[in-house]
Amino acid sequence: MRKSQARVILLAVVCIMLMGCLSDPGQKTRSVSERRLSVCEMFRDISAYSGKKVTVHGIYYFGLRQTNCGYDVLAGGRRWPTALDMIDTRRAIGAGLSGLAFETDKSSWKRLDELVLQVGLSGEKAEIWVTVRGKLRGPTPHVLPNSGIVGGYGEMGAYPAQIIVERIEDLEVKRVPTFDYKKMLPPRDRRGK
Repeated sequence: MRKSQARVILLAVVCIMLMGCLSDPGQKTRSVSERRLSVCEMFRDISAYSGKKVTVHGIYYFGLRQTNCGYDVLAGGRRWPTALDMIDTRRAIGAGLSGLAFETDKSSWKRLDELVLQVGLSGEKAEIWVTVRGKLRGPTPHVLPNSGIVGGYGEMGAYPAQIIVERIEDLEVKRVPTFDYKKMLPPRDRRGK
């Protein structure tokens, strides 16, 4: 093979490689906040995402969760559910967090609340799948004062991590008889069907 042919072949290989990289950057080259992770994917290496903006897809039911991940979340010598507590920026600031570069889109959370009300009043069990963008906190379990009990986030410290919500999107109801959304309704609305 002559030198000129070798150069042409080498140039062609380099061009093909560049075109492949530029035409399909794929999930791995996207920033953490742009790449949509499932709850299970995120919990597989949750420490890598702590303190960062993330986009997470899962089931909304008393937080953001996913069932049947196939592994346990272990932190602080305790087993945790693969679930995230969700709070808005107002509550985060009230809890002493500062430096948030965003504010919760209240209209996106209101759409979710309206959907929960609709599904809860229907009396049917279902799954409400959503995508949540926000900043992840945890897992940093801590020992609760005067008790020696390892605590987490949310109601009664029941969650291993928390997402400070920027926006909720991609709402979808799956008619799978999994969760009873009537339990999420305010007491006056639980009397429905």
